[in-house]
Amino acid sequence: MTATTPFLEFRLWWRRASAGKQSAAVGAVATVVALIVWIAVPLAGGGPSSNLNAGSNGRALGTGGSTGAGSGTAANAGTTTGTAAAAGPGTGTTGAGAAGGQGAGGAGGAGGNPGALLAAGCSGSGRNMSVGVVLIDALGLNNVFGIPSTSSQQAMWNAAIDSINKSGGAGCNHLVPDYQTYNEGDPSTAQSACLAFVQHKDFAVLSGLLPQNPDTCMLQNHLPVFEEIPISSKDIQQWYPYYFSVDSQIQVVYRNWANAARQFNVFNAAQGFKKLGIFYSDCQPEVNGAMLADLQQIGVPPGAIDRYDLGCPTSFASPSSIEQAVVKFKTDGVTTATIDNDIKDTQNITKQSQAQGFRPRWAIPDLGTAAVTANPAFAPDPSNFDGALAITPQQYGANTSPGFKESPADTACDQIMTSHGQSGVMASPDQFAGAVCNLVWMFAAAVDHAPSVAQDQLAAGLQRAGSVPFAFPDGPDNFSASGTTWGGQFWRPLTYHSSCGCWQLDNPNFQPSF
Repeated sequence: MTATTPFLEFRLWWRRASAGKQSAAVGAVATVVALIVWIAVPLAGGGPSSNLNAGSNGRALGTGGSTGAGSGTAANAGTTTGTAAAAGPGTGTTGAGAAGGQGAGGAGGAGGNPGALLAAGCSGSGRNMSVGVVLIDALGLNNVFGIPSTSSQQAMWNAAIDSINKSGGAGCNHLVPDYQTYNEGDPSTAQSACLAFVQHKDFAVLSGLLPQNPDTCMLQNHLPVFEEIPISSKDIQQWYPYYFSVDSQIQVVYRNWANAARQFNVFNAAQGFKKLGIFYSDCQPEVNGAMLADLQQIGVPPGAIDRYDLGCPTSFASPSSIEQAVVKFKTDGVTTATIDNDIKDTQNITKQSQAQGFRPRWAIPDLGTAAVTANPAFAPDPSNFDGALAITPQQYGANTSPGFKESPADTACDQIMTSHGQSGVMASPDQFAGAVCNLVWMFAAAVDHAPSVAQDQLAAGLQRAGSVPFAFPDGPDNFSASGTTWGGQFWRPLTYHSSCGCWQLDNPNFQPSF
């Protein structure tokens, strides 16, 4: 069973918090110290306190290689923008056709080895292409949070990038990583990293910083950023064609959740539905609005929706706010509940619900809930959450389902990492090896298929590539639609089981987005 570490969950919640909330919380070491205390000290009622937050973490990559790719800056290939950008981002779903599951752990999507998407027919040494890479330093406490040290991270990136270079490079360009260390407790290091990437004329940045000001610095300089968490359609449209993610678009996850939940009779009065209660964080109002619009579109009337705003706190919603929300929903006759953009409070919400005798049917859009709640330290109340339905674009739940087998992309990433003395996808701390693999694969496919080697042509290149096989935990993707720079175009259902404290697949086959 693979658990998501506390650090990843905190980091991915942090990336979704508002810039103001981040600034207020990054008081310095106090933030990390408070987190450590929170992890170590249980609630008065017993068990660990509420979880931090999450999203996807594991990723994957291409064919095997040998020695590390090196570090530092290099001459950049094609840093000037092309003459024509790819078509603007669309708001509809992408991807025609379904992605069949490959057993319990299959990702579907494009078949074969990801290396097949790489450059072919290259000759000579080619030019160097400098690529920015973010190394994460948690105030020197990486080992406390279960993530690789910065030196281990760099070794994994070297392995992945070396495999691309051994396969002909990206668009026949030799990738040379430009490593910058980002201390997530010190915002000034984000700015320093961004300025270094810009000054070194890097072609793109892999892994990203935060989606607020730090990423903005790079995007304003037309420096493509490849993120590892879901991104909002608002940000995609604002920064197109420079903003990418191996994960899904938040609004697509919500639309799939609403339509799939209807398909599974979650909102059917004959199945006991009377009213939906929504616990929500207001950090991203456009996301909250998307959920309401999707519910209206599938026919859930406003009178059958009850909401409670838990605000946008620097850490967790206050216990009193959660209690008030639970009491309100119970009093109002809520029979079904969900959590909107507030993964970090899942544990406290379910524990308070159980304590108040509020036992709704849970239906969750998975922006990271499956990763967080599968970790025993951040588990929901098992009785209250038992039977919860999640609609996910990722592979979480497959690894705790009977018959789990690694996919070809998992195996490819394993080979890359182990040939360089590193742990594979499932064995690496925080599943970091997979994260590295998928980000590098996605970038290489975009460059290799771009109309020209130019930063504003990467989106067009990714769309030409069509699909990039990803390793755990990312699901299948289809980048072929105009304007698509994110993954997660498919979904499948999961159910939470109190007996194992885990999510398991209801159906191994992914379905295309609604």
